[in-house]
Amino acid sequence: MHTPVLLHEVIDALDLASGRFVIDGTVDGGGHAAAILGKIGPDGTLLGLDWDPTLLEECKKRIGSHPNARLRQGNYADLQEMLAKEKLPPADALLLDLGFSSEQIAASGRGFSFSEDEPLLMTYDPAATPAYEILRQLSEQEILEMVRELGEERFAPKIARA
Repeated sequence: MHTPVLLHEVIDALDLASGRFVIDGTVDGGGHAAAILGKIGPDGTLLGLDWDPTLLEECKKRIGSHPNARLRQGNYADLQEMLAKEKLPPADALLLDLGFSSEQIAASGRGFSFSEDEPLLMTYDPAATPAYEILRQLSEQEILEMVRELGEERFAPKIARA
């Protein structure tokens, strides 16, 4: 089971109280979500989002069928639409863990690891367009610019050619 990073510090910083509405926009395996639910009590609400359906299932296992938790597959970038759809008010607190899970690197099967024997998918959502399809649509120059600018990679020309 995944151990959340800085759990106590994050929960303290959120300054949660009973009855609050909290969004965990990157709910992952549910470590922070479980602690949040403990703080907001039976009158609070948690909206937990994650792109990765596998991690969302792990979260559901961790917190069970908690009556105050709404767990949804989705991207925190779509929060405005999600709040309207779920008929929820503005949140009292928002948590976004902008890293990625070590589990997604270790044995992802989706191209997040450093293994050469897995597909180049690089997507949290299995329904999203995989990286290999996107790369096929780009020119060598576009790949070079992307790798150089976004990756700050000095071997960008060699990588783009390959």
